Amino acid sequence: MEKYFSSQNTKKHTYRFLLAVIMLFAAVPYLSLAVATVYAPGDSVTVGEFIFNDDFTPTTDICSVRVYNPNGTSLAYASTTLGSGGWQSYTTTAPGTDGTYPSFVECGTTAAGTYIKSDKTFIVKTPSVTNSSIASSVWGNGTRTLTSLGAAAADVWNDTYAATRRLTDGIFSGGGAIATETYVASSTNAILGQIATTQTLIQNLNNISAADVWAYGTRSLNASTTVNLSTISKQEIWDTAASAMTTSGSIGKRIVDNLDAQVSTRGTSNLTAADVWNAASRTLSDYSTSSIASAVWSSGSRTLTNYGNNITAADVWNVLSASLTTTGSIDKQLKDNVDASI
Repeated sequence: MEKYFSSQNTKKHTYRFLLAVIMLFAAVPYLSLAVATVYAPGDSVTVGEFIFNDDFTPTTDICSVRVYNPNGTSLAYASTTLGSGGWQSYTTTAPGTDGTYPSFVECGTTAAGTYIKSDKTFIVKTPSVTNSSIASSVWGNGTRTLTSLGAAAADVWNDTYAATRRLTDGIFSGGGAIATETYVASSTNAILGQIATTQTLIQNLNNISAADVWAYGTRSLNASTTVNLSTISKQEIWDTAASAMTTSGSIGKRIVDNLDAQVSTRGTSNLTAADVWNAASRTLSDYSTSSIASAVWSSGSRTLTNYGNNITAADVWNVLSASLTTTGSIDKQLKDNVDASI
């Protein structure tokens, strides 16, 4: 059966038989004395111990910690946190009441013969000297001197500057005041804000592309502004391939689509009469209606070519009366009224 022992009881564990013999003959109680650690109220207090098995290997069994108030009431009872190398500990905050706080690390059980109890008592004491009390004592001493700085201390405290020096506020004896921390912080924040805004604007300018400029809806080139294009830039504009002009509605695309032949070849129209008469919306805008009709009927060689057959006078008079049905027409009147031989 494994037994536990703590680091502070290693010798006692090793020589427990010899110690028992000495105690038996001396008849004196054996006391294990430890020096208690002193903490100030509010300090972090760690109660811990290294716990080993009989074979000197660190135990992984969790122990417990008991902490008592100076009046004997329980302050804390908790399981330890297992660290490396057998270290087991519990961390708490030093109470605000001065006094001795009995504390123990307990492991194992008496029934199993593995019980150990290690004393970790600590003391809480409010310091009689603090940083503020030291500062108050130093500055409150009427005979204080600075002797390690040579003449520097004398230069500060002598009568030449005694009447004008001020160490308690930012006021100058001659007028004005030192900028306060709040004022400086406010100005600093404003400056930092302006810097951040400027950085953003600069970054935005760095990210502007040519496409961004030309895509801007309200861009303009003022008459008072001279735009200088280098010879290379001018050449690159005119040397742009027609295949690259693909944006619908752009001047470049219109040139590509509509300037598809030499202008000089357009001097003589290639339109035929059929092209003219086949146009669905053709108009004659330089003639009046009467002059057009007159020109048509006065033409000696006029023909009707759109009927696709040869209509003769006999064809007209041989139309059956049964098909003459249009009310108000000459043929309908002839059909209805010439109903017998005159």
